[in-house]
Amino acid sequence: MKHWWCYMGVIGFVLAGMFPSLGIAQPFTAITSGDLVTDNHPSWAGCWGDYDQDGDLDLFVANTNGVNNMLYQNQGDGTFRALRDEIVSNERGYSYDCAWVDYDGDEDLDLFVANSVKQENFLYQNDGKGSFSRVQAGAITTDSESSTSANWGDYNNDGYPDLYVTNCCGEPNSLYQNNGDGTFRKITEGAIVTDAYSSWSSAWGDYDNDGDLDLFVVNTNAQHNALYQNEKGTFVKVNHPLLSNDDGNSQSCTWVDYDRDGYLDLFVTNIGQVNYFYQNMGDGRFQRITNQIITSELNDSWNAVWGDFNQDGFEDVFIANNRANTLYQNYHGQGFVQVALGDSLPEDVSWNGAWGDYDGDGDLDLFVANATENNLFRNDAAQRVLPATAVSPHPPQAGQSSHREMLDTVPVPRTPVPSSQEPVHSGEIPADTTSPEPAIRLGSEMPKTTVYRIEVDGLPIFSEVTRSALVAEEAYSWGQCWGDYNNDGYEDVLVANSGQNTLYRNNGDGTFTPVRTGSSITRDEFDSWDCAWADYDNDGDQDVFVANSGKSVLYRNEGKARFTPIILNAFYKNRYIVRSVDWGDFDNDGYLDLYLGTGSGQPNMAFRNNQDGTFLPLVDINIVSHWQSASQVKWVDYDNDGDVDLFIANCCNENNQLFRNMGKYGFQEIPFGGKASGGNSQRFAWGDYNSDGYLDLIVFN
Repeated sequence: MKHWWCYMGVIGFVLAGMFPSLGIAQPFTAITSGDLVTDNHPSWAGCWGDYDQDGDLDLFVANTNGVNNMLYQNQGDGTFRALRDEIVSNERGYSYDCAWVDYDGDEDLDLFVANSVKQENFLYQNDGKGSFSRVQAGAITTDSESSTSANWGDYNNDGYPDLYVTNCCGEPNSLYQNNGDGTFRKITEGAIVTDAYSSWSSAWGDYDNDGDLDLFVVNTNAQHNALYQNEKGTFVKVNHPLLSNDDGNSQSCTWVDYDRDGYLDLFVTNIGQVNYFYQNMGDGRFQRITNQIITSELNDSWNAVWGDFNQDGFEDVFIANNRANTLYQNYHGQGFVQVALGDSLPEDVSWNGAWGDYDGDGDLDLFVANATENNLFRNDAAQRVLPATAVSPHPPQAGQSSHREMLDTVPVPRTPVPSSQEPVHSGEIPADTTSPEPAIRLGSEMPKTTVYRIEVDGLPIFSEVTRSALVAEEAYSWGQCWGDYNNDGYEDVLVANSGQNTLYRNNGDGTFTPVRTGSSITRDEFDSWDCAWADYDNDGDQDVFVANSGKSVLYRNEGKARFTPIILNAFYKNRYIVRSVDWGDFDNDGYLDLYLGTGSGQPNMAFRNNQDGTFLPLVDINIVSHWQSASQVKWVDYDNDGDVDLFIANCCNENNQLFRNMGKYGFQEIPFGGKASGGNSQRFAWGDYNSDGYLDLIVFN
């Protein structure tokens, strides 16, 4: 529970007084040329997606009033080409929303468009070659309602994205369950599809952290909004005292963990009244936030889109209003400050926005859908001035307060490094060039996943990769794991992020493509710390375990980039913060067992593989009897006796641990001294540095 809103109000007031416009000199540049911003159409929404799989984001714009929708293809040079002859751009409608998804599991993006005024909705199937065909069979495309939004989500955890469509004007909303064969079944029972209101938007989110997606729906005309709790694939309408009883003219809703405490909070935009912001208290209760700038300004707000535009790990928010749009920077979960975009803000009726890194430079750009000409704002991160704050680099854990001390907050410019100098990665000490040891120099400072160029004695042995989806996508990443999930002979990589993780397919030519699947492996909203690939079920493909803050998940590889979360009581009954994971066959039975290192002062966990897809938690064994805070765990055969031993690096003034595998006699803890014994260890690595046939150990404290 959190009791710090009085303090937050003071912080918000002080920040607003110190930085009325944040002191940022034009962080965004308005793009003023090209079809994307000069086509004069009444646009209701835009959605980014790499439909042609060329490594950059394209944009689909949903237009209304009987005007053709439009697909804009990213040319890779910062410009877009309007594809006016493509089928998706040649069907006139009253389109209110659009959403990309790979609904048929063929690893390319398909498109759904929600239409109003009793018009059939559009579902377009991507043929994988950059062309589309319209699907015209099934209720998902033959229902003729007044649809206002479309939202994909795998609510039944079968690895296939399902679709929820909101309808206005007293018409029930629609839920279409993906059958996994390219068809959908319309769900006809339950309040989630029988309530008849004037609904404008919905948002999937696991607000109760029980492993499945719940749904929030906003209604207009002073009607109650609705919260539907997912109970193993069946929805129960929750009469929440706040969320379900704040009457208003609500237009949109978004689940977002704005304070990074591991629980999804809720933001709702309204017309003719202030917006609603609800903080998730973590125990099923919400507290309405009323003393923040984003809930005190009275605007006609149509939509809000959240995205970390300044790459500090906290979600910021853009709000599309009836006239003057607003952008608010999130100050590490402590408050919000309005960011001025200068004269580039449109004085138009704006209906929606969409964040996306269209130029591949690693930061989020912004598209705004307007009643006339649309707007595109390029994020110029290199010229941006960011605040310097004394903030912990680690996010708060579930159940902890998000209060953090903010000291001497002042704008500090990021000075570009002259081309004649090699920049040093943030937090690193430059190598002593007078040392006889080879100097190792790292690449440009970038708060995102980075592949570094390494030079030894001035000779490059690696080249820095800068034009790849693997390093271009912005995220707050904590870990990564390599594995050939599609058995094509090339190592792919899963990046563990705060929020949604990202799976990158290795194309075999030095490039990577983000895998946009409906699987929850890339839709996990927890703070993920680590991951590990392994063929735990011996079926010939790589499965993956993801270590999370709150609830960790094992995903079984079903092929074709589809992963099924395996609901095992052994993993779910204790929601510890798992910071590290490793697979190892410690009992030499031919099946990989699992070890989890917790970072919450809780005992670590070991699971024996039962060879039938299930696991047995081990409790009466010394490798799980210690209550410590593990930073990293690793199985390794350090004594060359044919079975794997276990090393655990602990932080927080706790000793590291080495357990020798004694076979049928269990594990023997091996004492050792020196700095490797720990105290505040974060990482370690085994390697035979002296080539004597035995693994040596380096520990980072």
